[in-house]
Amino acid sequence: MAIIINKDLDIKRLKESNINYILKPTKEPIYSKNRLNILILNLMPKKQESEFDLLKCFPSKNDYDIDFTFLKLQTHKYKNTNISYLDDNYLSFEDIKDLNFDGFIMTGAPIEHLDFLDIYYFDELKKIFSYVKNHIKSRIYICWAAQAFLYNEFNVDKKLKDDKIFGFFKHFIHNSFLFDGINDINLDEFYIPHSRYSYNLNIDLKNIKNLNIIAQSNSVADIAIAEINNYKDILFFGHLEYDNLTILNEFIRDIDAKKNINIPSNYFVDNFVDKSSKKTVDKIKNLKNNNSYTHVNNILKKYIINYNHLKYNKIIYKNWIEFLKD
Repeated sequence: MAIIINKDLDIKRLKESNINYILKPTKEPIYSKNRLNILILNLMPKKQESEFDLLKCFPSKNDYDIDFTFLKLQTHKYKNTNISYLDDNYLSFEDIKDLNFDGFIMTGAPIEHLDFLDIYYFDELKKIFSYVKNHIKSRIYICWAAQAFLYNEFNVDKKLKDDKIFGFFKHFIHNSFLFDGINDINLDEFYIPHSRYSYNLNIDLKNIKNLNIIAQSNSVADIAIAEINNYKDILFFGHLEYDNLTILNEFIRDIDAKKNINIPSNYFVDNFVDKSSKKTVDKIKNLKNNNSYTHVNNILKKYIINYNHLKYNKIIYKNWIEFLKD
């Protein structure tokens, strides 16, 4: 069995990663026995990159297929993705509002500096929140999406920080079936990547009925994973789906945009980084200018600490899939 995706999706990185996939002739979901149907609302600017980041989280060799359907917003003005690519691969809310799915994932979006009610497409998001609550067994909200869900469902607003919560942070985990099978590390802790300027107050989350915090840090990253009402809603405040180079690419992007960004925490080995973020990025760019893409990535991996979080991420998503099957 395999993951099932539309034939027009960008599959180059899937091929390179030896992920077992099957192309379907349509962007609509296909229902059959031994198949789970997952709906993904992808709000990230670089659609193809985030598609791959999410698809690689899922086990591709199972006794069942996982059929993925991607959702776009009708009221959003897309600037970073070719509209024809969206039309070929993404459905609108009107297309799916009468359909049923087993699971739902909503990605983050780089708009945390905006108040929720100032986001021009938030009314459409409200419709989607209502739909998935009534049609889908379990929902995962990632980073800003978790904060948007909390605001919409419980009127819990986010707070902003001057300094970005950026890098890898150690988290202590509590008993949860999501962590079943993570047995080759200290079961009390593991590292999760974060990339955000906003956060929720711990006390606000603890006041929500039936909310359980299952991964938390003593660092600025604080809460990483929470669940509500027996895993009907799962909140990932970090980015379990990021690979080791995603943080690096965001670091370069922010420096190029002249943002006052700190070097990502717990990310580079000590002998690589400079005290200046700009000088560290210049060192990276010099490597990129003098080496092939594959070679420079291999070089950079030597200077980036590997926490094996992607292996644990696969286990977490596999356990979620097993939950959806029951």
